[in-house]
Amino acid sequence: MRSLTLLFYLSLFVSSSFAQNRVGTISGVVTDPDRSVVSGAAVQAKNGATGTTYKTSSSATGDYSLAQLPAGTYEVSAAVPGLRQYVKKDIVVGAGQTLRMDIRLEDRQSLGTLGEDRALFASFETPHSVPSGPTPRTPDGKPDLSGVWWSARPADPESAEQPALLPWAEAIAKERAENFGKDSPTARCLPGLSLGLMDDLQTKLV
Repeated sequence: MRSLTLLFYLSLFVSSSFAQNRVGTISGVVTDPDRSVVSGAAVQAKNGATGTTYKTSSSATGDYSLAQLPAGTYEVSAAVPGLRQYVKKDIVVGAGQTLRMDIRLEDRQSLGTLGEDRALFASFETPHSVPSGPTPRTPDGKPDLSGVWWSARPADPESAEQPALLPWAEAIAKERAENFGKDSPTARCLPGLSLGLMDDLQTKLV
């Protein structure tokens, strides 16, 4: 009986050791362009063969660790509001390997001045409160569209099926694609809005 018990625990140990040797780890430190550590950065590794994504976030000291990664090839990415997303492909993780991979985030294309700095880009990715109450109007009764317009932020997961454009919106999208967007409102610094939302917005403003 004692021999059977010993054999049982020995088999568990061997199985556990074998399983651990089939996975690897990616770890490192996330820093910004000034080489200061970045906490709360979303770091993930996507397995190229299975599509499985493993996620973590950097600690207060900028450290991150993606453990228990099946041996294979990965795409590693990191993101934090206000900085350019980091993406590196073809990262090979071997069985039983701990791969050191420090991540340095870069600034987006900006002037680096007040109003054109990291805070501006961070604001694009930060949820904003939706105005409540009646639609503001100009003295002549038309909807008042003055003020700060924030870009639309996707609320559905990437895997969700996107709604189809209405025929009129699809025609406009095709026209703008053919003329390289010269008729797009954003080309004249006017509020930009997804064509899929314009019909609903018109209904609410009237």
